Amino acid sequence: MLKSIDQLNLTRIATEEEINTWDVAEKAKAKCVEGKLAILDLGSEVEVYIHPQGSSVVDPETEETREVFDAYAIRSKKPVSYGKFINDAERQEYDEANLGEISAINRKGRQTPEDPEVVLHDEFIAWVKEGLHAIGF
Repeated sequence: MLKSIDQLNLTRIATEEEINTWDVAEKAKAKCVEGKLAILDLGSEVEVYIHPQGSSVVDPETEETREVFDAYAIRSKKPVSYGKFINDAERQEYDEANLGEISAINRKGRQTPEDPEVVLHDEFIAWVKEGLHAIGF
């Protein structure tokens, strides 16, 4: 169950500069937005990376500081769509084995829209939509 958007698991993503070092076939599967990996074709699936966050890390070998990026990853089977990414993000964060959790939140939302669980769910969905729009969906 989702507790907070701040507690979501993020994935380290490549920068456009790093992707340019990949071989041609792998590079063709990646799409960058604002210099960061945003979409990666995985064959039968597509993974998108939304809301990238930068942080500085020190390379232990060179002691140089560099910026790295982490983003929220959503993976969907092809064919992909805006709605499918939203549904798959929701399934990632709510009990996938018991999709009744999502139905329960939706029912509770009709009865008590101010319930904290409903508000968090709605904020998460809005956050996912915002992130998808930012990368062209």
